[in-house]
Amino acid sequence: MNNEIFYTISEKDFIKAYRLAAKASKKQLIWLYIGGFLLLCLALFGPEGLKNLGWISLGGGAAGYFLTLYFLTPRQAKNHYRNYKSIQGQLSIKLENDGFVIKTEDGNNYAKWDKLLKWRENNQYMLIYLAPKLFYLIPKNENSNEVVKNLKSSLLKNIGQPI
Repeated sequence: MNNEIFYTISEKDFIKAYRLAAKASKKQLIWLYIGGFLLLCLALFGPEGLKNLGWISLGGGAAGYFLTLYFLTPRQAKNHYRNYKSIQGQLSIKLENDGFVIKTEDGNNYAKWDKLLKWRENNQYMLIYLAPKLFYLIPKNENSNEVVKNLKSSLLKNIGQPI
């Protein structure tokens, strides 16, 4: 069984992964929908003096979320990538029984399942969080299918469902 993959992370990969990390979680989306619904109710059915406040708040909140996700986050990610020299070289991830090892040109980092906070994924990347804003980035591609499948199985078993 192949349990190690080698990969490099391009600036484009890093920006896309950063955007994935910035997206609201399922729990956060529920609260955003509830807040949006309440603001919509205020805008439609509230007292005359507060209807405009409801519309402005609803529009401002939506605009702020999308500006952050599609403008500010990519700019910030680009700056971080350019200053984060260790991530620009070849990396590897190797699965172990009680965790995994991430290897860079600068050294190794062993991550045990019980030390990891959460994880999330899309069809291109898997993000594994050590802290609320600190994550390992694992790209998904044809060369990593078996390892990613085993990693996902281990994450489900040891951490639970993705956020």
